[in-house]
Amino acid sequence: MELPKYLPFADGKWQLTMGVKPLDLATWIEIDGDLGRELLLKEELLRDRYSAMFLALPGSEPSQQEMLEIVIAHLQQYFPQHYHWSAESVTCLATSQVWKFADFYHAPLDLVGRIIQEDMVLMESSPAGYIMTAAAECFRLRWHIQEKIGKPLAQIHSPVPDYEQKLAHPMDNLFARIPVAYPLWRMNWGIVNDDNLLLEEDEYKIELDNPITIANAGDRLWLRVERQCLRRLPRTGAIAFSTHTYIHSLSVVVQIPNKAAALLSALKQMPPEMQHYKGILPIQEALFGYLELVYDQKNS
Repeated sequence: MELPKYLPFADGKWQLTMGVKPLDLATWIEIDGDLGRELLLKEELLRDRYSAMFLALPGSEPSQQEMLEIVIAHLQQYFPQHYHWSAESVTCLATSQVWKFADFYHAPLDLVGRIIQEDMVLMESSPAGYIMTAAAECFRLRWHIQEKIGKPLAQIHSPVPDYEQKLAHPMDNLFARIPVAYPLWRMNWGIVNDDNLLLEEDEYKIELDNPITIANAGDRLWLRVERQCLRRLPRTGAIAFSTHTYIHSLSVVVQIPNKAAALLSALKQMPPEMQHYKGILPIQEALFGYLELVYDQKNS
């Protein structure tokens, strides 16, 4: 039983904030025991539905190439045990996958997304603000690249409740001012009823003939955590936004002391519109009941 590495709700509080913290560049990319499985899954998704997993605007190639060079240098420095490098190619030792650099001459960010567990988005300055110019996104949660590419931050985040009122201006300022030498990271999290890394449905599917209940919620629900990193590329000035997604069974999460109560507290503080956006409302009764039951059992 592998316990979660990140518990963003651990203080029992919910707030709609950017919540960014300084990032130690040595920890920018994370590699764990799921490396092989996730890279093979990305390969399958890209083979079957390439345009839904990777998309880039013309003119973004310089930023994509810079991103590839930075990722390669990072992996060579911090994870040499996981890869083999040559002048022409890179090999993942866990999967024996081999990628030739020449095959990605016109889409360097595509290669970036294939060799690490993180998904990667590039945002570049424009008259409309920072817009999404390239995206290697295989493990998305209820959004589509085609709907976001070429759009500025406010439009990208328009479905998020209260984003325009509370986060739009701070986020625009952050992207405009983040220095090359000051990368940042933050966490995003939610509870989902599917443990697939790629969840594209706009709404959660609820099985009416096999409902989620207090009795089965621990095995039917998962904590989904996104570790998101922001850094400015020194040559092109683009902002690289990476996401490493972690999924843990709720039955595992609640085994950590005091975390059932903290999670329940944070969820109850979410406004109804945020609970709706995050898909909590359809499973709220079972989820809250399960967490209350676990708390009572551990404190009886």
